[in-house]
Amino acid sequence: EAETRTEFDQLFVMFSGINATSQPVAAQIKQIHFDNTIETHAAGLLATAIKEPELTQREADLLEAFGMRVISEAKGFLIDPANTICPVCLQDISDEYRSEAIQRIESILNREVEDFREKLRKLLLSEIPVELYQTYSILDATIYHNVLEQIQHVNAAIVEHNNAVQAKIDDPFGTMSYNMAISISDAYIALNKALAQLEESRESYNNVIKSKTRTEATLLRLNDDLANFVIHKAYASLCKQRAAKSSAEASIGVL
Repeated sequence: EAETRTEFDQLFVMFSGINATSQPVAAQIKQIHFDNTIETHAAGLLATAIKEPELTQREADLLEAFGMRVISEAKGFLIDPANTICPVCLQDISDEYRSEAIQRIESILNREVEDFREKLRKLLLSEIPVELYQTYSILDATIYHNVLEQIQHVNAAIVEHNNAVQAKIDDPFGTMSYNMAISISDAYIALNKALAQLEESRESYNNVIKSKTRTEATLLRLNDDLANFVIHKAYASLCKQRAAKSSAEASIGVL
């Protein structure tokens, strides 16, 4: 009976939400592919400390004062000849200064350092835009909201992962631990399960639209089944009460 009631309720909610102008939801809900080795890879790189380049005192002072991220951004700014004014001091950037500054930065960001940091950058992930699934809000509300919740879990895991990786990009010379509160792989697996359920809901929704008359007949059949369950229970209760009454009357007659 419980399974029949659940099937009836789900189908009835879907049937009630469909009108003459309702259109099928065409876009298929696909599983999200992810690298299930990314956490192991990240943990290995974060635990790796590359050798610091031999720097002059001036270069060492620059690294300590500004950090790897600012120095890297400064290089990107300086190698573009269209940038002729320093955004910090607002002074003109001479060709001599540009060349000298780039040379110092490249001493800090040598090939080994940059190759290592590039490996780390490839581990950075993009969050999943919730808006991508807005189209499916007309489907089963419980399943749809579960998808949104699982997306939030994935995004939270991605943010934590990216923060750890970015910290290593900014300081490739030290070792770091990769201890995530939320497993990215587990979060993606849970999301894909929710997306599979939403895809089933989409297919059911489209089938209801395409065959509304047949769906109505199915609802009537399920309703009859539920009514039979109720009648059967009521009849069984009546029989039990009649038996109890007969037994009581027989006992009284004996007394």
